[in-house]
Amino acid sequence: MDSTALFDHFSRLIDLPQSQHAAYFAEHITDGSLANKLTPMLASHFSANDKTQWHELIAQQAQHITGDEQLERLLGTHLGVYTLSQIIGEGGMGIVFLAERNDGMMQQQVAIKFLFPSIVHVVGSQLVHNQAQILARLNHPNITQVYDAGTTESGLHYVVMEYVAGLPIDAYCRAHQLNFIERIYLFLDVCDAISKTHLINIAHSDIKPANILVNKDGVVKILDFDIAKTLQHNEQESQQDSVKRYLRALSLAYASPEQLTGQTLTLATDQYSLAVLLYMLLSEQLPFDIEHKHIGQLVCDIQAGAATPLSINPNVVSITRLQQWAMVDDLRRIIAKAMSAQASERYSTVAAFKSDIHKTLKHFASSVNFSPLQRGKKWLVRKPLLAAVYVMVIGAGISFKLQNEQVLQERNRAIAAQQKAEQEQVNATEVANQLANIFKQADPTQTQAKELTAKDMLAQGYESILASTTLSSSAKLALLQVIAESYTGQGQHQDAITVLTGIINTPEYLLYDIQHQLRLSLQLIDSYQRTKQNVKALAFVDTLKQHISAQAGSDHINKLTLMAELASIYSLRWTQGAEGLTRAKQIIDNIDKALARNTLRLTTKERISFLSQKISLLDASLLTASQEPEAIDEQHHHDTLSNIVLIAQELLPLIPVHDKQYIEVLKWYTRAITSSHMTEAQLTSEILMQALPDIIHFYGAQHPYIATVYNGLSRAFEHEGNLASAKIYRNRQLDLITLHHGADSFNYGEKLESLSFVYELGGEMAQADKLLLQGYHIAKQQFYQAGAINIEYMDNYINFVLYMIYHYANTERVQATKPYVDELHSLLTHNNATVSLNLNIYKEFQPLAMMLINKDYTNIIKQLAPQEDKLLDTASYLITAYVNTEQYQRAITLAERIKRIVLSGYAFLYPTYYYQQVGFDLAKAYGKSGDNNNAKRTLQEMYDYNAKLNPAADNYWLQRILRDAKRYAVEINTASTEHELMAETD
Repeated sequence: MDSTALFDHFSRLIDLPQSQHAAYFAEHITDGSLANKLTPMLASHFSANDKTQWHELIAQQAQHITGDEQLERLLGTHLGVYTLSQIIGEGGMGIVFLAERNDGMMQQQVAIKFLFPSIVHVVGSQLVHNQAQILARLNHPNITQVYDAGTTESGLHYVVMEYVAGLPIDAYCRAHQLNFIERIYLFLDVCDAISKTHLINIAHSDIKPANILVNKDGVVKILDFDIAKTLQHNEQESQQDSVKRYLRALSLAYASPEQLTGQTLTLATDQYSLAVLLYMLLSEQLPFDIEHKHIGQLVCDIQAGAATPLSINPNVVSITRLQQWAMVDDLRRIIAKAMSAQASERYSTVAAFKSDIHKTLKHFASSVNFSPLQRGKKWLVRKPLLAAVYVMVIGAGISFKLQNEQVLQERNRAIAAQQKAEQEQVNATEVANQLANIFKQADPTQTQAKELTAKDMLAQGYESILASTTLSSSAKLALLQVIAESYTGQGQHQDAITVLTGIINTPEYLLYDIQHQLRLSLQLIDSYQRTKQNVKALAFVDTLKQHISAQAGSDHINKLTLMAELASIYSLRWTQGAEGLTRAKQIIDNIDKALARNTLRLTTKERISFLSQKISLLDASLLTASQEPEAIDEQHHHDTLSNIVLIAQELLPLIPVHDKQYIEVLKWYTRAITSSHMTEAQLTSEILMQALPDIIHFYGAQHPYIATVYNGLSRAFEHEGNLASAKIYRNRQLDLITLHHGADSFNYGEKLESLSFVYELGGEMAQADKLLLQGYHIAKQQFYQAGAINIEYMDNYINFVLYMIYHYANTERVQATKPYVDELHSLLTHNNATVSLNLNIYKEFQPLAMMLINKDYTNIIKQLAPQEDKLLDTASYLITAYVNTEQYQRAITLAERIKRIVLSGYAFLYPTYYYQQVGFDLAKAYGKSGDNNNAKRTLQEMYDYNAKLNPAADNYWLQRILRDAKRYAVEINTASTEHELMAETD
């Protein structure tokens, strides 16, 4: 019995009366050190049982006196905006409920864990809250997100988390019959997440299949960091020793030796559990005999490292013979190292453990098996054709010198490649150390508890890289390029300019090949353009073209010059207006002509860049046309949209779905499809829905680019008339914007406007008004800062003000538009108004809106009638003026024309603005002129259109249509609406 583990003795003793403990010690425990460990554990246990009623944690025999049983009675109750609808988990720490949002603002499910009062009493409420704060920092696509934590009025502690619907990783592998390689790649996702938490010194400490779920999209989510601890020594450490002893054997099969013996836990503890997990995933069995051995003997086996070596049965897990021969022995060694009984003998980090697995997958020798024989074996697998020739040469006894030299050369190349890989590994280690220093900045103990932003980390990383004396010049420049790209991804383009200009001005930059130089230069040009430094952008393009002429061979000069000019299109538009647009079109035409003559060949990446610029230019030409109606006609407009669709259809298959450009092309494609062919909007939503899982799998569900896809989905569903789905994806977009930018950001305010727009479409005006005003005040606060305006938001904010005017004017509240018309006038006369590309069209709208407020219909007609046949955006003003001056026939002619254009999908004439307002004026013109039949037809069409969007009786548009029908003494058929309502009731 002396070999029985500490935990086994402890479990037996707490179930015995204390009067029998002395006899148990005398009979079973002769090891003094074991007795010294057990005695304080038992004292702590029984003391805690008297004071805090902890006994529930071990025996679950006194639940009725602990207060823990009250958690089960929470089912069906409310916590804030959530209803606790279902118990989905229960463990040693507490109970987890599925909760659903009940405030009507959005559809959302979360998981809420309530901690047992007995647990909180012992570990302390402060530790619980500190831990929740730590977990909230673990922002990783493979780790469940913590949203909130707090205490109820009755004193119950809870944590609100992301809800994950999925299977435990082992069950997922079996259910989807994943093969050997697929299981490894799924496991590597787990390693990636854990290694990231280790960078900020957080261990999980309870890794097992039940705590790793995989959702329907194949995305891994790690749960239950509940017993995770920040690996820092502090005053609370000694107070929690008894807690560690209780918790150390929660998952015996995956627990490390140090967990079972109560030693201090390190990050290497997680590595051990990960190795057991990989063993189980690959073999469908555990490395120790859990089922047939006594717990004491089992613990001894774990402490001794007596695991059964990995063996894979191809009848259980699909694996090829080549994989068996080339990979299993390495994996056996890798797992054995990670499962070493002594933590010091394991890998230095989980990243190193993961690196060896990657090497094995790519058929390179791992650190645990780097013999010449093993390297030769891996080389044979990587070079099968050459290996076959080599075997034939040996087998046939051929000794021709040339063939021997070829084999020797190939072998030497392989050795050189290996040496290069080893050198790169050394350099990678230096880079990793540098990055580790950067990530340490997220550690509150290193930064005096200051909460660092991504911007702070990038800035400190930038300074650290510049100051480094260990990094090679090439590694330093490579890291700086990553920093520049990260700045760009964060929208910090001025910082990106600083880094990029520093790189371009180094001597090493000239050693790059011309293509690499061009890529960095184009990135700098893009950053100049995004900060509206377009003059600098164009100047740099000229410098770049001169550099290309001096550096590139004659065959490449034309191509690279065209690529450089291609990058300048945006700046040409901004700095040179219509002339710049003409020049941009010439650049596109020159490339098209060169391609047609076969004098220009583009790589796939270059073709993607060219087609993207081409589609962007077409999109820009549409915007210009909407502002200058005389520059374009309806047929040309639809041809342009069709070209955008065709180019997008050519582009999408070329771009991996996880590429950022893919999402940009989807945006253009969505806008073109939804603007030109409303009946094809379903196709757009299908494409977006098909792409979404792959994008989420690559970036993670909370990546900023996912918000772009949600935006496209909401827009597509709006055009389909599926407003419920449009709201869902608009709200999901808002959630991500809140996460990345905050609920007080300009971006958040803009997207509240977009959500308001969905409610306006459905005639839910009270909610539309509420959201719109909320968004407007947020945007306004960000636009006006410290008495100045934020130029970056100029166009977007002016558009917001215009939408406020449209919204109130189109819902019969013209007088409510006055403060926004006044603000528009103030903006357009501001010194910085010239930064706006849309200045001319804005200046046209403002006086028209003021005339409408003042009912100055005569001057509206005077200003707009001369260009009546070309009017688009401002046509509704002229129609209203005609109706109110009793020029009904002129109103009917113009309104029917605009109605036709709107229904055919003319871009920038959205139905909620034009179909509604023009439709009401058209019906009024028919009614006032005595043409009741056409008045009825117009109102009926409008009724049917709006009833499909929202058949509810309180739909503002339906109520207004029925009111107008009564005014003109016509009867509207509401049968379809009644049918829809009856169907909903049923």
